[in-house]
Amino acid sequence: MGKTIAILVHEALPRKLLPKYVIYHMAQHWEDDGYKIIWLFGPKTFIPADLIFVHVDLSVVPTEYLEFASRYPRQVNHRAKDIRKSAISRYLLQADDTYSGQVIVKTDLNFAGQPERMLSPSLWTRLAGRLRMRISGGQDYQVFSSLEAVPSKVWRDERYVVERFLPEKCSSGYRVRHFHFLGNRWTCNTMTAREPIVIGSRAIELEPVKPHPEIVALRHQLGFDYGKFDYCLHKGEPILFDINKTTGAGSITPSEQLVTWRRHRAEGIACFF
Repeated sequence: MGKTIAILVHEALPRKLLPKYVIYHMAQHWEDDGYKIIWLFGPKTFIPADLIFVHVDLSVVPTEYLEFASRYPRQVNHRAKDIRKSAISRYLLQADDTYSGQVIVKTDLNFAGQPERMLSPSLWTRLAGRLRMRISGGQDYQVFSSLEAVPSKVWRDERYVVERFLPEKCSSGYRVRHFHFLGNRWTCNTMTAREPIVIGSRAIELEPVKPHPEIVALRHQLGFDYGKFDYCLHKGEPILFDINKTTGAGSITPSEQLVTWRRHRAEGIACFF
């Protein structure tokens, strides 16, 4: 192809952790296709490239990274700068709301703030305050029967958010939908678990599906070129509850199907040229 792709990551990200991200494996496909890949650790050194991929694993991308990326002729995810629940959720609740259904407690930051703890300890210290974080990942999210059942300490801690719990139920339990995309390429699948908090380690079914048109439209409205949107269909209505712009690759050996899906999405880079 003769094109150069620069991938901008956080300056504190250890190089050994790159394989933990899907983009690392996509970059291997791009190299196979003839692209040159440059990894940029932080916004300090400008190296010319035909395209820059903003891949900063923080819930809010620092301004200096976005300004640095704007120096390149083409950008991927330059507009995807804030993925906090408080920025994207339509289902947030306050303690004095009159909502009577089930609710779920999550962290405002993506992935329970683990990236902030690793990459920006000073930021995490300011956020942490005096209350101890007890949610370390999605598996720790808690569902309560009502707003009144939510512990008072949750309302005092700005790191938490409370949302309406609007699940997609099926005969096997609970279902979520994962919409992965890059440019004009996408894959989408359902994941089913018996527990209301559906995560990979609890999955009992995985099935490819088409993404809901409203979720596809929302992706473009929010300015995402690359990422993963998690949603469900609650009584037929699409409910977006999580978005990610630095998708993790997991720690297990990927299946042949997963490798095929990644390869398909990786080809979406061509549309930016």
